[in-house]
Amino acid sequence: MRDWFSPRKLARGIQDRMPAPSTESILRRGLDQLQRRSLTTINSKVLPTHAVLEVHPDLYRRIAPAWPRIACELSTAAAEMAQREGWESSGVSFSLRGNPMLGKWEVDVRPDYPEDDDVITVHTGSVFSTFPDDEPTKVGGIPWETQWFVELPDGSSRELSAGRPLIVGKSSNCDITVRSPHVSRQHVRLFLNPAINAVEIKDLDSTNGTSVDGRAVASHTEVVVRNDTVIGLGDSDRIKLVYRAVKANRR
Repeated sequence: MRDWFSPRKLARGIQDRMPAPSTESILRRGLDQLQRRSLTTINSKVLPTHAVLEVHPDLYRRIAPAWPRIACELSTAAAEMAQREGWESSGVSFSLRGNPMLGKWEVDVRPDYPEDDDVITVHTGSVFSTFPDDEPTKVGGIPWETQWFVELPDGSSRELSAGRPLIVGKSSNCDITVRSPHVSRQHVRLFLNPAINAVEIKDLDSTNGTSVDGRAVASHTEVVVRNDTVIGLGDSDRIKLVYRAVKANRR
């Protein structure tokens, strides 16, 4: 379990202390990302008919109650921008999705073009490319998807399934067994919440406690974790939650 104090973690720590963005800031960032991600032709831009606004699960929870209003304002602003710039557009609808790979207050937009377009926009994780006459959701002819995994002390990993809790402990009856004197029989619960596409952990009243990136977690308190998070089980044992791209046809 390396990389506790990497530049990436330091940058995330600085961002966590920044104030949450305002609605106006989210709208401005969303439109800027839409403009950057939209297809560019020789003479113009072509806006998609639908786009997904992606934010970190923490920000998702903040703006979800006001999302209908924000989505409407985004659609109106996109139409005004297209008319002002002379871009091709038949209207853009927006949906909201949590992405734990993003920074806490980061905003990203994924355009969604019909499959019969001449050029289809595809992505792996947050990296976008364009390929003519290719299948959607394929990069270089290979289908990909992103999934949560828990990396274990013995070097193995276990995929998390949405909506299914996993119990970690030293008991052989647990979903994930970590044999260590510092780990309780039922130590911690992992749950991939499909509503926000993020992992929630809960300490199950363990003897030696649970930590998230070095910070203690209160017993029976749910904590939402992000990609590349190290979970401490007692004083010396560690597991790691990662969100990575895998081949969609691997099974």
